[in-house]
Amino acid sequence: QSVHEIIGEMRVFAAYGREDIEDERFEKSSRSSFKTDVKSRRVRARLTGIGEITLAAGICAVVGFGTMEIMAERMSAGELLVFLSYQRTMFKPIRSILGLLGRLGKALACSDRVFEILETPTLLQDAPDAIEAPAFQGRVALRDVSLTYGGKADALAEITLAIEPGEVVGLHGPSGSGKSSICMLIARLYDPEKGSVEIDGTDIRRYTLESLRSQIGIVLQEPGLFDLSVAENVAFGLAEWDLDEVERACRMAEIDHEVQSLAEGYDTVIGERGLMLSGGQRRRLAIARALIRNPRILILDEPFEGLDHATADAIRETILNVAGGRTVIIVSHHPRNLRGCTRTIHLEAGRIVEDSVAEVGEAI
Repeated sequence: QSVHEIIGEMRVFAAYGREDIEDERFEKSSRSSFKTDVKSRRVRARLTGIGEITLAAGICAVVGFGTMEIMAERMSAGELLVFLSYQRTMFKPIRSILGLLGRLGKALACSDRVFEILETPTLLQDAPDAIEAPAFQGRVALRDVSLTYGGKADALAEITLAIEPGEVVGLHGPSGSGKSSICMLIARLYDPEKGSVEIDGTDIRRYTLESLRSQIGIVLQEPGLFDLSVAENVAFGLAEWDLDEVERACRMAEIDHEVQSLAEGYDTVIGERGLMLSGGQRRRLAIARALIRNPRILILDEPFEGLDHATADAIRETILNVAGGRTVIIVSHHPRNLRGCTRTIHLEAGRIVEDSVAEVGEAI
């Protein structure tokens, strides 16, 4: 994995409880890279020293030998100067190589800053008396919750919200209204400054992060796919898995047929950020990754972003089909994408301005 991929997808790692696994993978990769760097520095030091000594010795030898030849009248001073000129021309590519090695050393030194960032401790930690979360029923509540980012204006201002098990709730409103912030709080990717977030009547800060997030399936605005096979992307976050589980999740997300049509099926490597797939396919794959854990709470943050109406409608129908008793929260800028939800909530400036229940026949 590349460093920018790891940094760019930190929230995905957190949401799927992969911090320790990815930390171990990166540590192994870093250890190998460190050994390579040490070898490179040694080679650079040796080559630079040997190269400069060789160049200086060569010039001294030519000048010394040429001086003796001139004194013996077997060579003129002009011939020696011409020879020295040829020698300088020959040494230019050697000096260029030594210069490249010097720049390589500077680049390696810059890696220290990257490691410093990666080693920054996580702000969210398990409480000393944290307990394992029991099997959730799916009742979610925010009680007088306020949240700010970096001390700026409130992202959420004293929000109170209760979602019952099995509800399919749609959150909509303009950018910056607090929709995504609610999702981040439920998955405990942030903690509120005031108030509490509860699941089944218990503050989620009482639970260990791993046991909490293992029962929450989340699809972020950016699907967060990696340069791995389809199967590995879907099973991301699971310590153990088999292909049957992956195929089941893909069937639920209605992407199994499209995966089967790929050159190598579930073994197809989809490229960095899933570039080999279309926007709709990336969304469905991210949904399959959330469903493989059979979560009681399913959160989808802007699953329709960047999709045309037909594809967005197809994704919406897929989500409603897999709701099946789960507590589902769907975020979208556009109310039209929330048709079929049992309840819709409109937010503006971090506050709930409308909370409406779908009429009979409108909900799933």
